[in-house]
Amino acid sequence: MPIRRIVFALLALAVAARAEEIDLAVTCVHLGVVQEPELDAAKMKEAIDALAEKAKKRLEGAKGPKEVVAGLNEVLLMDRKVSYISNKYWRDSTLAASLLRGQGNCLSTATLYAVIGQRLGLPIHAVVVPRHAFARFDDGKTRINIETTNQGLELPDEYYKAMGEWTDGDRVALGYGESLSTAQFAAELHTYAGRHLEQVEQHEGALAETEQAIRLWPANEGYAIQRLSLLLGGLGRRDEALRGYQDLLEKTQSGEVRVRVLMAEAGDLQAHEKHPEALDVLRTAFHDAPKQVLPDVLGAMASSYRTLRRFPEALLAQDLALSAQFQPEAGDFTELAIYYKNANQLEDAVRCLKEALERNPEDWNTRLILAGYLIRAKHDDEGWAMFKTVEKPRALAKTPDILNYVNTEVDFDRYRDDADFKELVETHRKRLLK
Repeated sequence: MPIRRIVFALLALAVAARAEEIDLAVTCVHLGVVQEPELDAAKMKEAIDALAEKAKKRLEGAKGPKEVVAGLNEVLLMDRKVSYISNKYWRDSTLAASLLRGQGNCLSTATLYAVIGQRLGLPIHAVVVPRHAFARFDDGKTRINIETTNQGLELPDEYYKAMGEWTDGDRVALGYGESLSTAQFAAELHTYAGRHLEQVEQHEGALAETEQAIRLWPANEGYAIQRLSLLLGGLGRRDEALRGYQDLLEKTQSGEVRVRVLMAEAGDLQAHEKHPEALDVLRTAFHDAPKQVLPDVLGAMASSYRTLRRFPEALLAQDLALSAQFQPEAGDFTELAIYYKNANQLEDAVRCLKEALERNPEDWNTRLILAGYLIRAKHDDEGWAMFKTVEKPRALAKTPDILNYVNTEVDFDRYRDDADFKELVETHRKRLLK
């Protein structure tokens, strides 16, 4: 055997050995503190130990996989009255949410099962599908899907396949529908932590978490896209990022990955105010888009139409983007509200913003927009009351996206010839575009 092949084989064995050593509980505690520095790590460890012990006692004498799953459902969800929250806010995605706060989204509750399952030596795996995660008992013979957002209800594979239309290429590149290994799920946890750090403008930390995810699951092309996005937007390494996107576009066998790369390239064109060119790229993406990414493509098209002051097309594209969502999120309603406002349909805009706040009450930006729209719609008292609830944002924008908003927002039109406004915009344009 050639030396090179021997070296690669040994490296593969080493990676596999390290993967077996991964303790999901330790990983979750570590990442919990990264995302919530105030988190009591000792309390979290104690809660994991106590829950694992309780589950172990409950499963004594369990006969067969169905009884094991029923016991886990009781201990992890029902007895503790853990409730599902559809909010995609990062804090609801961590293990601490469902473990300590008794309320978490699909990732948090699936993590709860994976952590306790590993602690008890059970074949419990996390599973990811487009925009969702759940748990699964899978010992190679028996396979039981566990919908952790609905008291552990067993649902067929067909239910989850309805959330997207992934191909074998998507399954290989993104892991959709697979019973994830310990290393693969640990990679997912690291990449979610990376997304949170990116949101709070900690781009170096976000890159470190994303690269750790890549080390654990090198074949996942979604992580490659996330890394390139960080290089492009947060770290200013544009040329390197664009080369990386082209390399990925040439090699991928995944339709979803291809569309996401095209969207990234379109986003770069939008950030540099090349909206007709961006729309050309997005039309290609729209033609190829599987339904799980179609809303994102339509939303990006709406943004360019809005910048070009083509408001009827912008509103239609954004409305279709929301309609194409399997489970619309808070941000989707906020975006649609802005387009309704541009079309002078203020009551519809207010309705959408209130829906957004129902889904994510902690979004300061939505509160600020709603306050302004209420006042504009002559609901002055309600508007000023909402304004008082707005909290100051944690960080100054560090990506070029805000420039597109400034160019797009019609409410700024009255100030565009003002010297102070021009100077402010130019100062931040130089800062963001370097």
